[in-house]
Amino acid sequence: MLNMNYNDFLTRQQQIKKLSIAEQKNFYEQLLKKKYDKTEVRILASFYYGQLFYQEGNFRKTIEIIEPIIVDYQSYPYTPKLLSCFNLIGVATHCETEYNVSRFFYETALKIAMENDEKYYYAFEYNNIALTYIEEQNYEEALKSLALAEDVLKDCDEEMGAYIYINKSISLQKLNRLTEALKAFELGVSQYHADTIVPDDVTRCAATLYYKLEQPEKYETYKKQILSKMDEMYAAEFMDACRELFECGRDSCDDNLMNHILRSMNQYMEKYPDEIKVGLEFAELIYVYAVGKMDKDAILEALEAKNYYKDRIIEYSKENHIKSLQQYIEINSQISELERDALTGFKTRKAYYKDIAIIECDEEMCNQPVGIAFADVNGLKKNQ
Repeated sequence: MLNMNYNDFLTRQQQIKKLSIAEQKNFYEQLLKKKYDKTEVRILASFYYGQLFYQEGNFRKTIEIIEPIIVDYQSYPYTPKLLSCFNLIGVATHCETEYNVSRFFYETALKIAMENDEKYYYAFEYNNIALTYIEEQNYEEALKSLALAEDVLKDCDEEMGAYIYINKSISLQKLNRLTEALKAFELGVSQYHADTIVPDDVTRCAATLYYKLEQPEKYETYKKQILSKMDEMYAAEFMDACRELFECGRDSCDDNLMNHILRSMNQYMEKYPDEIKVGLEFAELIYVYAVGKMDKDAILEALEAKNYYKDRIIEYSKENHIKSLQQYIEINSQISELERDALTGFKTRKAYYKDIAIIECDEEMCNQPVGIAFADVNGLKKNQ
């Protein structure tokens, strides 16, 4: 373990940013080897280490790195970077399409922010919570969270408005409240510069909005932009884009567009065969297309593919459950190793037994009386 305090870490962190990704990873890995170090340095190191994998698209590794901080966060001193850890694992689980899990992390981050009067983060967390509802197609709940985000936007960076109003426009579109959706979209672009801050989100939002508003020229412009960027999208974003454009193609009987989407999804699955939720979405769209064409063979193939991916998702969930149990056991093991009670500061029985064993092994001390008074720690906790 490299011994350094908070300021030392910040200085060193700026230096290693200039190194290769492999060297940066090695630095953080070595720093995190000491299991029971519950410090701000460990929070920061975990965040930056996890962020490296997130930037590579390795969301599962990001979750694995940040999870020990999250599940035991109350044992750590508060620092705003703790909220960053919750948001990083929230985004990673979102990209893994685990939206209810992602929402739990954002809600916990909001709770911690409120406990520490960190008003700057409120709008950020409300917006993130809304995103999970959007992905679950619960647009009314999304709008409720976005309204709360609007109420506290004054305490946050102005650019946060770009995220809030584009997401508001998306939600209103889904509810077919198109006049309000257009107003939110235009506000996000004109006042909060969303086209600069979140250009990809603006493109997706605009394509579906102008399709529904029956403005074909604008729709075609934004549709082409989406299709040109599909190779650069992460899983959740890719699924959303495919689903939305496929629906536009289906509604307008645009066979070329629907086939383009299906080819793109097929290529994506060939490149990323383990993206099983994308695979399930792919099979679902093939099924919808085949039903529209009354192609019985294609329908059967799509149903088989859907069952295959559903089975893989179930198996994947079991594996994650086992990992969670292992993490729980690890944390409890760490707690049992502590030699002082976290609440009272008194030594635990384990620590006193260790002291007795040392004394008994010392010939000069073994005949000396030893007075030890055990505090009723559980009783103390109840009376607090």
